[in-house]
Amino acid sequence: MLSVTLIVLSFQGSFVGVNAEIGPIAPPNTQSPRDTYNAFMTNMDQAYELVIEGYRQSKQEPGLFQSAEVKKQAARAEKAMERAIGTLNLQEVSPVIQKNTNIESALLLREILDRIEKPRPEDIPDLEAVKTEGIKRWEIPNTAIAIVQISDEGWYKNEFRFSLFSEETLKRLELWYGEVKHLPYQEGALEGFYEYYISTPGSLLPPKWSKLLPGWSKKTFWDQTIWQWGSLLLLLSLASAMVGFIYRELRSPRNQANSKVQAWEGLILPTSIVAICFVSKYMVTNIINITGSTCVTIVLVLETILYCALAWLSFMFFNAVGRTIIASSYFDENHLLEATIVRNAFRIWGVVTGASLLYLGGNEIGIPTQALVASLGVGGLAISFGVQPYLKNLVGGITLFAHRSAKIGEFCEFGGVTGTIEDIGLNTTSVRTLGGSLVIIPNSVVSETQVVNYSRCERRLMNFTIGLRYETERQQLLDVMDKIRSWLEQHSMIVDERVRFIDFGDSSLDIEVFAYVMTTSYAEFLEIKETCLIEIIKIVEAVGTEFAFPSQTLYFSRDRAAGGGDRATASKPGQ
Repeated sequence: MLSVTLIVLSFQGSFVGVNAEIGPIAPPNTQSPRDTYNAFMTNMDQAYELVIEGYRQSKQEPGLFQSAEVKKQAARAEKAMERAIGTLNLQEVSPVIQKNTNIESALLLREILDRIEKPRPEDIPDLEAVKTEGIKRWEIPNTAIAIVQISDEGWYKNEFRFSLFSEETLKRLELWYGEVKHLPYQEGALEGFYEYYISTPGSLLPPKWSKLLPGWSKKTFWDQTIWQWGSLLLLLSLASAMVGFIYRELRSPRNQANSKVQAWEGLILPTSIVAICFVSKYMVTNIINITGSTCVTIVLVLETILYCALAWLSFMFFNAVGRTIIASSYFDENHLLEATIVRNAFRIWGVVTGASLLYLGGNEIGIPTQALVASLGVGGLAISFGVQPYLKNLVGGITLFAHRSAKIGEFCEFGGVTGTIEDIGLNTTSVRTLGGSLVIIPNSVVSETQVVNYSRCERRLMNFTIGLRYETERQQLLDVMDKIRSWLEQHSMIVDERVRFIDFGDSSLDIEVFAYVMTTSYAEFLEIKETCLIEIIKIVEAVGTEFAFPSQTLYFSRDRAAGGGDRATASKPGQ
């Protein structure tokens, strides 16, 4: 129907009010219900007339692109529409869907007003009636469409400076439109404006290429046209395919050995998702022009994904920056602890930034994040008990960093767990034991227990005892000790050696070997000790004696009894 109106008016060439343009930044007059009603109707009329004028000019021009003059006309129409929207109370509408829902709300409201009996101007309260009668709410006769006072405080107290169509009115527009759309238009109606807007691409003035759409594709199906559903399905399929392709490419085994490159590659997927969400939202709202609840749902989903991807991107960005910094030559084996501090600091920074983006995104989408944060104060006591172990581990990690009692790569013992430190986080410390298992120790345990750092020993103690058989002669014993002592003195890595005969054991003559090995490497220490033990075996064999092992020898003899007879006795001298 709007198409017929456009053609007729294009031949007539007369447009009431087109040139009566209001200032481009002038707000609508909403001091009273009468001012609000007139401002809405007047600006809607002007937007409609400007769209018709732009359509007529665009139809007369060749090509598939609109001229600068037509674009100017479309911009003026949008300004008029913005002033009409300024009479609506949209405080509860999510900012991310306001642009589209605002236009639809204005068009729906005008469609309803064009199909019911209009109130007489003198029946609508003006500013004087508001002041004298104290009116704060006025409803159009025989309807529930209300204009209510918004501001009760400040400069505009008791004035209808912010008198707008109420929130309840806007929430019920679709329901009321379904009840009145079968009614005929009243005089001065903007016939077909709403149906034409929701079925055409672009904004108020559709692009010229829209005339190429076949007629069958413009049929409405579930509040959208067939071409809109097809375009939406194609758009979402392409977006999903692009995300899937990028994800598969990033999972390929390229640059697996370079952690810095991997960290920066981690930004590609969230950045792509952010860009795809931006493009998809623009296509849905500005090109395909999906409207109604379908548009609201899609935009909210895209915005949710967008802010989650932004939070993800911020974390990955700070993680990559931290990885790049610790990849420098400064953070060598002697500065592994500093590298851990830098890495965790940037991770925390990324988490805080991501959480802030999620908070801002929740406000934009319409999630009551402020109330959620406020509720945390009410449940703060209960939460404090839940996070107490984490905070304790966090303090333990900071203490470990501050005291520098251990660092990554060092061989240590923590409360009975011995192994090489693989990672020191703010919450836990990972230790690889000699058996190869990975033990995760809470930092609270690490900070409260005794830490034995074997890697920081300037030298390692080698102390053991060897036992020779009791049949060993005195000279053989002295030769063994002299040769062991001589070998230890000649070894370049062994100092403060001491070899002494220390005890008569149950089954052996015990010799203690005491010395220090000048190394901090446990592996090297074991290698030198192994060489020492093998050399002692050679020395014992060369001297002609043997190592003792636990044994017992029984001696039998006859003792003379007191009466002159013999009595068999057994003694156990030990060996």
